[in-house]
Amino acid sequence: MYEGSLGVVVERRSYNTRQKKIIGEFLANNQDHYLSVDEIYARLAQQNESPGRTTVYRTLEAFVKDGIVAKVAAPGGEESRYRLAGKGQEYGQLVCICCGKVIPFDCDALVNFASHVHNEHKFVVDLMRSVMYGYCSDCTLHQSPAVHDKK
Repeated sequence: MYEGSLGVVVERRSYNTRQKKIIGEFLANNQDHYLSVDEIYARLAQQNESPGRTTVYRTLEAFVKDGIVAKVAAPGGEESRYRLAGKGQEYGQLVCICCGKVIPFDCDALVNFASHVHNEHKFVVDLMRSVMYGYCSDCTLHQSPAVHDKK
């Protein structure tokens, strides 16, 4: 999985390092969640891997530039989140604010919404980059009633 999706790009780079391979393999094993630099760094540290936080950040940004990692801005000014870029063309993504889980959002409702925005507001929505934030079903089960009232 890692070799097929990241291996080609990483091998072409003149500075292929053990740290890049570790980060690439970690992303390949966690493709269903967007994670922050700090989350990736902490999880790698738990696995007794040692790339520094700056190395994690720079590697992720290089992967973003190469198009093999997707980056989204987190809501509320929190740090950006990253995950391995999808193979197919996902129209949109639902991202859980609590756990970072990514749920593909490819349905007629999104297309209808984009059409409404275009017709009524004269704005073209890029469905390939559309991200909606909220709470996945797992996280809503574990939240207090006060959190549900804010939604």
